[in-house]
Amino acid sequence: MDDEQAARSDAAAAIMEADVARGQRRARDGKLFGLVWLVFLVYPVAALLQARPLSARPLVALGAIVVFAAADVWIILRGRSGWQSCPQRPGRAEWLALSVLAAVPVGLILAYSGDSASWLYLFIYTSTASASVLPERLAGRVIIGLTIIMLALGVVTHADWSALLYVTLLVPAIGYSVIGSIRMTRTIRELRMAREEIARLAVSEERLRFARDLHDLLGHSLSLIVLKSELAGRLAEAAPERAGAEMHDVEGVARAALREVRGRDGLPPAHPGRGVVRRARDVGRGGYRLLV
Repeated sequence: MDDEQAARSDAAAAIMEADVARGQRRARDGKLFGLVWLVFLVYPVAALLQARPLSARPLVALGAIVVFAAADVWIILRGRSGWQSCPQRPGRAEWLALSVLAAVPVGLILAYSGDSASWLYLFIYTSTASASVLPERLAGRVIIGLTIIMLALGVVTHADWSALLYVTLLVPAIGYSVIGSIRMTRTIRELRMAREEIARLAVSEERLRFARDLHDLLGHSLSLIVLKSELAGRLAEAAPERAGAEMHDVEGVARAALREVRGRDGLPPAHPGRGVVRRARDVGRGGYRLLV
């Protein structure tokens, strides 16, 4: 029984370690996937570098994109993935990074109002960053606010309507898909933790049940042994043969209890201690009463 319980405990611990390792691996894969999306920033950077003559404004815009990319990388590496806990409220560093991710697209759209549609796509990064670093309810509000701001900037700068409509639908869709992915991953993690807890409780319940059965068995047997030993002591002088028989019964009860303990397979007997109680009744006929 002890070997079986140890095996179950080891199995539960192995499941927990496997889930932790799986969660860490998925969190790492999610961060790598987020970093891959930064490749698309190459297109606006290339457009800025192709401008002739290369004036100060494209260089400032290039520097802003570098700061934008750095803030996004910091958010990705710090953001949650569903396998990690997220604070109820973001700190100053998170708000500063999100502010950079929101201010850079606004500045670039206003600076390049003639080609504002190209910079509207930067709000996709802002939306996904908000979803990954903010609590769900707050992230949803921020994503809606970003969509409204982006739509207003597109209207003010006379952006292409088809591109504006496409980005207006894309930004909240991607943001809420990230929120849904994080929620689903967190739910899976909670279900696995609940399964592990159920396994641990099952092992604990099995141990407790075995301990109760063992207590009942040994309690009856030891009570009978004490009773017969007292009886043998009283009969030692008056009836030595009867005292010897009682001590022989004590040995039999002890051996029977030992066999039952050694032969237990973890299942409770249908009537634990029935034989012990019957023997106790036989002793009771000699003038003693056993209370169990």
